[in-house]
Amino acid sequence: MKTIKTITLALFLLVGTIASANDPVEKEVDSPTIHEEISKLLQNPDFSVEENSTAIVNIFINSEGELVVISVKTENESLEQYVKSSLNYYKLDNKRNIGKVFTLPVTITSG
Repeated sequence: MKTIKTITLALFLLVGTIASANDPVEKEVDSPTIHEEISKLLQNPDFSVEENSTAIVNIFINSEGELVVISVKTENESLEQYVKSSLNYYKLDNKRNIGKVFTLPVTITSG
């Protein structure tokens, strides 16, 4: 079973690498609808925010129109888990960007 998961992960990474090699990675979300959806999903963190935290999030939109979190670069583990659990496999209303990879800056503010 572990071998199947490893093979699946390797195939996913290979497809992601090939897709990003063919299309340049977008620096920002180009659709206000996607930006609004992601902002709403991350609006109310389920953990205590003591100080402002930032992350760089790489996401891919699969053929089903779902967000797939590729990576979350941050030093705050709570923020990393929150972003992954909030965004991973969320089905977008807007399906215009299927197959694209986006890099998003995310900031969670205290207060």
